[in-house]
Amino acid sequence: MSNSEKGRFSRNKGKTFERRVAIVLGEAFPEYAEIIRRSVQSREAEESDVAGLPGCWVECQHAANPTPLKKLEQAEHDVMIAKLYGEILPIAVTHKTRTKGVFVTLRMHHLDHIFGHHINDYRYCTPLAYDRNTPPVTISLEDFIVVAKEYIHASFNKRQGS
Repeated sequence: MSNSEKGRFSRNKGKTFERRVAIVLGEAFPEYAEIIRRSVQSREAEESDVAGLPGCWVECQHAANPTPLKKLEQAEHDVMIAKLYGEILPIAVTHKTRTKGVFVTLRMHHLDHIFGHHINDYRYCTPLAYDRNTPPVTISLEDFIVVAKEYIHASFNKRQGS
């Protein structure tokens, strides 16, 4: 297999994973299913890999040796370039080839932020700030969906002006 064929195969594998993540998120958040989609990749930092999930900038990676921290840093960088810091949560969704688990990596203080929404107790909801010195944490995609539901709804309502 030539290098160009390997590159094409890798890109197709990534596209397929991004579509799969969009489908899973659409099923988890049916009220936003029509807007959650794999984005156009030529737009640089205008959109994340999977766009349309309110309040989240979703970067994806499907690889033999995924690098969730690098993907998280890319998401953080893109959020800064898009001037959405303080408004949107950068996350990395990764999957290791030939394994079942899909994982979400985010900063600990961002997990605290969405967890405060999850339990409807905003005393535990830290500000949505950006501090790369905060350690990253990784949880399963399923657990992220459970915890993020209230945060996603609040983000959507905030954007709609409700």
